[in-house]
Amino acid sequence: MQKNKALISVVVPTLNAGKWLPDCLESLAVQSYKNFEVVVVDGGSADNTMEVLEFFKATSNLQLLWHQEHQLGVYPAMNWGYENAVGSWCYFLGADDLLHDPMVFEDIALELMKTNADMVYGDVLMKSRNVRYCGEVTLNTLLFHKNIGHQGIFYSKALLARMGGYNNRYPVWADWDLNIRCFKTPGVKHKWVDRVVAVFDDQNGLSTEGDPVLSKELPKFSKGHNSYVPKYPKNKFIYKLKKWLGSP
Repeated sequence: MQKNKALISVVVPTLNAGKWLPDCLESLAVQSYKNFEVVVVDGGSADNTMEVLEFFKATSNLQLLWHQEHQLGVYPAMNWGYENAVGSWCYFLGADDLLHDPMVFEDIALELMKTNADMVYGDVLMKSRNVRYCGEVTLNTLLFHKNIGHQGIFYSKALLARMGGYNNRYPVWADWDLNIRCFKTPGVKHKWVDRVVAVFDDQNGLSTEGDPVLSKELPKFSKGHNSYVPKYPKNKFIYKLKKWLGSP
């Protein structure tokens, strides 16, 4: 194990993901940086997911462990993962997603060791279109335009504990809600790294769906999905925005 480098805990939620999981784990196994663990949290798979995990445990150099709990949702699984992780930094990767290349953790670890940020994030490559997604964001970006791909984000474990992890009130976009809370909380520092971190399968999983709860609360969705147009008189809109931001 490499010493004097930030230890990363990779949390992978799974449910009947056996056909994608080998590629995901292989992208982790080939990383040049080895000081990380992989925590797979399974919601009760009925396919070959467990067999895949046993195979990689026996044949790869991954520090691999898993927990299975039937009917555990995606965000409860991700919360269980970070709460039981040993790393000082946590990274959440979908079972159908991949790290972009073997140097990802090597490059990111260098950033984590020298930063005073609580949250370090890069970009993701959208698989279906081969398009790089995200770039540096602000709170306004998150409120009015777009989220950060969670496959590109490294949170300090201390930050996740401070934020209370993912809010299970949001069944689809709890990661978006978490990022908004991270950006609007005083004192939380975030840093964008100009690098592609992961290849995101944008045709499968929760990210292809809308969130029936958060979509009613985000200013971005006050009218339409692709553009923001206030549907309230200006004074009522300002009140709603201040309430969302926690301003008096």
